[in-house]
Amino acid sequence: MLPVQIRIESDTQAPGTDESVGGLAGKLRTRLYRSGVLAALKAAGVALNSIGPSIEREYKRDGRLIAVSITEVLFSAAENDTDTSTGAGDYIARVDVKSFDGATPTLLGESGDPTEEQVNVTIPPE
Repeated sequence: MLPVQIRIESDTQAPGTDESVGGLAGKLRTRLYRSGVLAALKAAGVALNSIGPSIEREYKRDGRLIAVSITEVLFSAAENDTDTSTGAGDYIARVDVKSFDGATPTLLGESGDPTEEQVNVTIPPE
């Protein structure tokens, strides 16, 4: 994990405006989740893990009140595992569900009586 603190400052005190630190922090949060940003991060080997809450404070500088917002963003290494085996696809074609002891699961049939069947789940590609 790589924590990064992003500090936003603004001399605009009007809450809810695009220039306020709350508005700018909201834009930051939205834009970090854009598909183009996520793709660029992945290409660099980095993944966006989470964005923490924004903490807002104020301080005086040269007689003016300055609003500050600090947001912690957590990055991690991007997924880089690729199945290169013969016939590897980009989706799971079939899943067979069995109990942990290797037995076929017991399911209730249409009549409510237990029947032994194998459960097959087919997940088509998107």
